[in-house]
Amino acid sequence: MKVIDLYCGLGGWARGLKDTGHDVTGYDIIDFSESYPGKFIKADLLTYNDFPHADVIVASPPCTDFSKASFPPTWTAVKLYPPNIPSAMELFNRVYEIVALTSAKYYIIENVVGAQKYMGKARMHIGSRYFWGNFPAFTNRVSSRNGVFDGMDIRYLTPLECERLMGWEDNWTKYGINEKGETIELSDNCRYNLIGNGVVPQVVREIISKEVME
Repeated sequence: MKVIDLYCGLGGWARGLKDTGHDVTGYDIIDFSESYPGKFIKADLLTYNDFPHADVIVASPPCTDFSKASFPPTWTAVKLYPPNIPSAMELFNRVYEIVALTSAKYYIIENVVGAQKYMGKARMHIGSRYFWGNFPAFTNRVSSRNGVFDGMDIRYLTPLECERLMGWEDNWTKYGINEKGETIELSDNCRYNLIGNGVVPQVVREIISKEVME
């Protein structure tokens, strides 16, 4: 199948889809070409329209503003950086436009619980992940306040351990590209955020093979 991966990030969706033999192209305004497992196109999705036909569209539009809108207004993060809901809605709604442009048979949009207030009730949710669309999807959040017992003490999982739990290659999130186009080593905090927002490829593989292909 031809699959378009919108707001693709590192490509958690793509890994699972490619593992089942599907042709995946990712689109994002940030350059993830160094780590994305399929064909990658850097593009502003609000203005880009040169999409090919697609059988399936998966999308993870930015969720930060929807999340901040759910926080108490007294929180420092909300005061300093108020949520921009119109912008978040525009990015979310753009997915529906691209679904129509590409005549995709199936689509799924992943976001947070706070998006429901503005984008309507999600079809389903697993933990903190909420899904809109016309076929089911599942993800696994690995970043949490819990840790592991190493025989002496409780410690946080390392980014490498989190990558392995997600079914990703070792150090998949270790490097990124800055605004100058230079390859840089990412901080652990940045890696945890990328992993926590990621998708489990093995689960995507099962969804596609059992739900979409049947």
